[in-house]
Amino acid sequence: MTALSHKIQISLKAFEYCFVEKALHQLNTMISHASSHIESKTVSSSKPSAFSKYTLPLKVQRFTVIRSPHIDKKSRDQFEIRQYKVILNHSADWSSDDLRLFLDNLKNARFYGVQMQIKLCTKTFGPAKKKDRTY
Repeated sequence: MTALSHKIQISLKAFEYCFVEKALHQLNTMISHASSHIESKTVSSSKPSAFSKYTLPLKVQRFTVIRSPHIDKKSRDQFEIRQYKVILNHSADWSSDDLRLFLDNLKNARFYGVQMQIKLCTKTFGPAKKKDRTY
C-alpha cells in the first residue's frame, strides 16, 4: 500500500487543566511510539512525522444564584465553570493500515475527565473530472 499524507487533529476539553496535561502526555507517547514503530518498518521515510500543540483561551462561564428562595435577595452565591481546550495537530505519511491501527488505539485509550474529538484529513488522488458536463 502507498503512504498518503494524513492530518489528524485531536481536540481535548476538560474542566481541570491537570487532566488535559495527563492526556497530552499520553497522546505524545502514543504518537511517538506509533511513529517510531512505523519508521522502523520502512527503510526510507520521505519526511518525519510532526505534531504541534495549540492551547486555546480559557472559557469561563459565571452565574449567580440567590441563596434563599423567599427573602434576602442580597444574599447570593457566585459560581463559575472553567473549560480548558487544547488542540493537537499531527501530520504524517502513513499507510492506511498503520493509520487504522493508530486510530483504533486512540479510540480505546481512556482519558478520565477529558472529552476528545478527532478529525482526520487525508489527501487522495482520484480520477480527473470533466469540467463541461451536459445534462
